[in-house]
Amino acid sequence: RHGDLPGVIDKVKENVYPPELLEVAPNQRVKGTQATKETVDTIIKVAAIKPEERQRQTQHLAKLLQLSSRSTTQLGVSIPANQQQLEVPARTLPPVSLQGGARDTLSGPSWRGSPKFVVGAAVQKWAALLIYNSHAQFPRDPVVVFNGFIQMMVSSGRARGMHMPEPAVKDKFDVRSNVESAITETIKKAAEAGCEFILVISDKDVRRHDQLKHEELMYRITTQEVTLQVAAKVVNERKMQTLENILLKTNAKMRGINHVLADDKSVIHSFSTCFMGIFVQAPSRMSAREIEEGARPSMPAVIGMSVNNGYADSNEEARREAAGKQYFTTRWQYAHPVEWKKGELQRDTMKKMVKEALKLFNGNRERIPERVIVYRGGICEGQFPYIASVERDLFQEAFDELRKDYNPNLIIIGATKDHNERFFYKEFPRSVPGQRLVDTNLPAGTVVDTVAVNPELNEFFLQSHKTLQGTAKATKYTILHETSSELNMDKIQQMTHSLCHLHQVVNSTTSIPTPLYVAEESAKRGVNLYHHQRAASDGYNLDEVNTALGSGDCSARINA
Repeated sequence: RHGDLPGVIDKVKENVYPPELLEVAPNQRVKGTQATKETVDTIIKVAAIKPEERQRQTQHLAKLLQLSSRSTTQLGVSIPANQQQLEVPARTLPPVSLQGGARDTLSGPSWRGSPKFVVGAAVQKWAALLIYNSHAQFPRDPVVVFNGFIQMMVSSGRARGMHMPEPAVKDKFDVRSNVESAITETIKKAAEAGCEFILVISDKDVRRHDQLKHEELMYRITTQEVTLQVAAKVVNERKMQTLENILLKTNAKMRGINHVLADDKSVIHSFSTCFMGIFVQAPSRMSAREIEEGARPSMPAVIGMSVNNGYADSNEEARREAAGKQYFTTRWQYAHPVEWKKGELQRDTMKKMVKEALKLFNGNRERIPERVIVYRGGICEGQFPYIASVERDLFQEAFDELRKDYNPNLIIIGATKDHNERFFYKEFPRSVPGQRLVDTNLPAGTVVDTVAVNPELNEFFLQSHKTLQGTAKATKYTILHETSSELNMDKIQQMTHSLCHLHQVVNSTTSIPTPLYVAEESAKRGVNLYHHQRAASDGYNLDEVNTALGSGDCSARINA
């Protein structure tokens, strides 16, 4: 009767019920997509346990499984009750040297930021927007915080080498008004005024992040969101480290470079090396039977890609060229699921993206790369043969279509944290009473490449990050294809570890290399935009979705 009103649909009979007549049953499982960021952060913090406790729990659970009992032995599974943990040799890679904008030397896995950015972004014209609830209780007037934060951000950004004038457009909205239309109108006004960047300061209880990123795409204008609560801490408590972290992100979004790897003459510093991260966010897989019965994919897959084919925005040509080799761009494209064989295949969509990425590399570097090194994420071991054959072939086809005699050294490295291996100290270091607690995780840069790896594959484990809480999980890397043996395993390991230092948004290493990290975030952005714009059950037209929600050609890193 009232078809335009919201309703709740049951999964079985698809009946529609008025939500006010229903009650939420207790103890229901909440999906990851339904949980708030605060809830997820809380769960992670509660679940985090130290390595020594994790080891004790693992040993205890192994005994409870009774894998040495008569019944398991009869099934062909038997692990002796006194089985010792596997001892594996490990080594720690040497520290990676970085360089800040003040020509200062930095070193990982975490470092104090340089007083100057290597390339300070030029923000010619920008806007600031405040979204708050006037009925909420704040220790200080939100408008005063808003103005104070802008003043501090502009001053600190200039001190670090950014060109950042006062905002050309400043707006504020009370949530009692229509917030969604207010955001749209403000972004539209800022775009029409020629602004290239919008800072949004919003009360954490009224955030409109997904809508903000959708408007960013529609108007091709970069946005950044900071909660009013964080801005208040910066202004009221002079939290300068927090402000620095915000500026790191702003500078990276606007084609700046915060720090670079010190030149060690490796392939990372070659103008002819193209690094590419690819991450595929796939929907629930369809069975062959479902496809035969006429079912269609509920939503497309999203291919996230990041390549060092952009350029840093600097007036100094030498600095711009040097930094550009380590500047990774953002891109995502929608594709059919890999099992869907009608229309454009997923491999063909990926091939187009590879070809366009190499064209952009050529346009910004005035050369095509001699080597293409790909980090492929979002995979499991069962996909290794597909990547080593089908995806390898699509790269070769892209090379041929770019130029008939073009045959660069292609290296494809699979990266995954979807494994069960954990590495611990043989003897955990002990803290000295009265002194700082000792971290019992293995140090960043730890490599395991024997005993615990598959003897039939070229693979290694690398823990590249410093763990802030809980037990560290090393990333497993597998060499799936290599055209030539130009790089030995030691060089690949050191190269991978070095690439984990270029995230730019934080002054510490990440658990995976930056091109793959940005590619994964790009794929997530594509998924979030799709869900914001349409329901998963609506079906889709691939061309229409890519036209409306695809990133298009992008030579910047908009999802920093």
